[in-house]
Amino acid sequence: VYRYAEVPGTVFNNSTSAGARGGWRYGLSERSTLGFAVSFDWFAYDLGADVVAESLVLTGSHTLGRYTGLTYDAGVTRSTSDGLSTTSGTVLLSFERELREDSDLSFGVRQFVTPGTGLQGATSNSGTWISYTQSSPRNGLDCRLLGAYWYNREPQFGDPSGKDTETLNLAGSLGWRFHRFLPL
Repeated sequence: VYRYAEVPGTVFNNSTSAGARGGWRYGLSERSTLGFAVSFDWFAYDLGADVVAESLVLTGSHTLGRYTGLTYDAGVTRSTSDGLSTTSGTVLLSFERELREDSDLSFGVRQFVTPGTGLQGATSNSGTWISYTQSSPRNGLDCRLLGAYWYNREPQFGDPSGKDTETLNLAGSLGWRFHRFLPL
């Protein structure tokens, strides 16, 4: 459920969403999997028609080395609203790397259909991210950093008047673990 605070001069489109994904993967080897997945997402809006997004993807994973893994999805999404449909690509390419016992690095690219940014209805989001996490297994410093860029484009259901938006997100957190059950 996405509910936006009122801002003078801006009308936000509150939404409710639900989704499900099911799939099957086969272990090609000790290091690789390959399979198919189907997902179904429903987005309901206060302003405008509901959107249903159905995706079919080829999905898998591969261990590149002892500390490095790759996860991927590649497929197609069909979005339908008020009897009109549009098709877009669905992509996920994610790398995860354990740098040390207490730190991880991940980065990737993704394109998928979401409930939107609140300015209109559903959007097709394309973007990239990088994140770094360090967490002390005992007492010590905890640190998380995240950077992401997203381009959000409204699916064209016969009306090309949608608003495209771009976001750059930079976030971080810093903490200290005093005890196993007492972090700050």
